[in-house]
Amino acid sequence: MVDANMKWSADEAIRAARAFLAFELVWLEEPIIPDDIAGHARVVREGGMPIAAGENLRTLWEFKHLIASGGVTYPEPDVTNCGGVTAFMKVAHLAEAFNLPVTSHGAHDVTVHLLAACANRSYLEAHGFGLDRYLESPLVIDDGYAIAPERPGHGIAFDWAGLEKVEGDVNQADSCGWRARQLSSAFRADEAATSFAARATTRGGARRAYALHCHQRPTRQASAPYRP
Repeated sequence: MVDANMKWSADEAIRAARAFLAFELVWLEEPIIPDDIAGHARVVREGGMPIAAGENLRTLWEFKHLIASGGVTYPEPDVTNCGGVTAFMKVAHLAEAFNLPVTSHGAHDVTVHLLAACANRSYLEAHGFGLDRYLESPLVIDDGYAIAPERPGHGIAFDWAGLEKVEGDVNQADSCGWRARQLSSAFRADEAATSFAARATTRGGARRAYALHCHQRPTRQASAPYRP
């Protein structure tokens, strides 16, 4: 998988997609800006590469326009952007009507439930920004599969004791703020990014999502097996 993050024009994306063909990517993500629907259709048609897009779309109508134009292979709604759980499921069903798989962007603790309920689920995007340490029950990845928990609702509960410790650390750091400002002018922390992927499936009666695309800030990198 390659994420261009809206970097290219349609012509540049087509050239890049053709260059990537030899590597048999699962998809090329967000090659151009989301407003260029005709450009997306050109990239799919002329680039010959599956395209994932939609994390920056806000309405069901925008997804309908992109999908009906043939501008996306993997519709990628973000439950925090597209209007919530109901809108996410409508986008998933819309994709199914066009015989397209649906993937996701962000908020994996919520989205894992939603993809588990979609017949056309494909990949779950699992972010690793260090927030899991402050949850009572973080997302479980088992053999490359994200497990949808059976807790009621979204099933998310914060580890308040851990958060209180962070608050104490922040207060202590504030007392040394002048030193931090001095150091910040001289040093810049590097951020590590890793990716792993997983496909949504049901195996052995457990609701699973084959976990995808983890952007990770901690220095320790995560990995997971890839399964085509």
